[in-house]
Amino acid sequence: MKELIYSKDKKTVVGITDKQIRQIKIPLGVEIIGKKAFENCFSLETVDIPSSVTIIENNAFEGCSSLLEIDLPPKVIYIGREAFCCCKSLRIIDMPDSISYIGECAFYGCSLLKKVILPNKIKSIEGGCFNSCRSLEYVQMPENITSIGNCAFQCCDSLKDLEIPQSVRTIGDFAFEKCMWFSIIDIPNGVLEIGKGAFMDCQGLSKVFLPKSLKSIGDNAFGGSSIKQIHIPQNVETISSSAFDSIFLEEISVDVNNNYFKSIEGVLYNKKGDTLIKVPFRLNKLYFSISNEVKCIAKDAFFNSSIPEIEIPNTVIKINSGSFVSRYLKAIYSNIQDLEKLQIAQDAFSDSQYEQFDMGVDLIIVYYMFLLELDGHTSITLFLVDLQILNFKQMSKCCNARLKYIA
Repeated sequence: MKELIYSKDKKTVVGITDKQIRQIKIPLGVEIIGKKAFENCFSLETVDIPSSVTIIENNAFEGCSSLLEIDLPPKVIYIGREAFCCCKSLRIIDMPDSISYIGECAFYGCSLLKKVILPNKIKSIEGGCFNSCRSLEYVQMPENITSIGNCAFQCCDSLKDLEIPQSVRTIGDFAFEKCMWFSIIDIPNGVLEIGKGAFMDCQGLSKVFLPKSLKSIGDNAFGGSSIKQIHIPQNVETISSSAFDSIFLEEISVDVNNNYFKSIEGVLYNKKGDTLIKVPFRLNKLYFSISNEVKCIAKDAFFNSSIPEIEIPNTVIKINSGSFVSRYLKAIYSNIQDLEKLQIAQDAFSDSQYEQFDMGVDLIIVYYMFLLELDGHTSITLFLVDLQILNFKQMSKCCNARLKYIA
């Protein structure tokens, strides 16, 4: 075609003279479709790719928003980064088994793509590869794939069924975030790591089965789901306290053979019991007395918990970020004896994103009562047994708060 621009050896198409063209036939002998060769050819609807092509480079067809279908020839081995990014009309892509690599965000924003069968030689689904393919209903992954990259299927909100191959070892950060139609996920034995936000805001997800092989669960991995009960397998070594932040969570259980964690009455602790890690949102209690074994309250431990009253024992020496950020919390009781040694994160009781909350205060007569006014918008009643041990300056600095003696 006279509109095509070639490399000197005629083996690479590097561009096109007419960006308004609707049909392209690439001649036999071309082996590479070059970087950004057809980028933003908004009117392009069909492309005839010859059997000689083996490589489609980065951004080759990015922004070809009218492109309807791609039939890749049997010798193609490589699809580059963002090669078909934002091809918003693309409904069908036939990928031959010869393909061994598909780059990051290769099909990002192909919002009408409904079905993907990945070639058997693919060993990794790269980051953002099918991100925002909002009509995608079915994905078939090859049996030898080892990793699902960050944001690989993020915002694929028509994807209903998910079958993860036994070969997968890692599920990346935000890999399936906002895939809202998942109901049950069975993660196969062999998976070692679930990244942060991997299944975050999968609102329809009510059950997940975690494998015996699993070692790590990241921040908000299942946050915003509809999971009610979660069981932690025996080999899990690290869990973010926000891993299961969900308004539906009622109970966390742990395999008795786990060496790092345990569960008491549905609450997650470290194995030693001196760190309280997570209280489920819907734990059925109006008053929660933290065990005397606890020395540390983990980040987000009571985040958005529905428990209105909490008692902190004098054994606690550290309260981490977001530990008591909850719109439902009305009162905190404590008989901590040495506030000078108590470490409290500045945002332990408040968070800027909750400025609209008015927690309200129930005036209950206990020894000495103080009102914590946090950032001028949030208040909690704090009860301390002995007025003499209260260090106003330190407490105000630690909590980013003002303390008022009110009873």
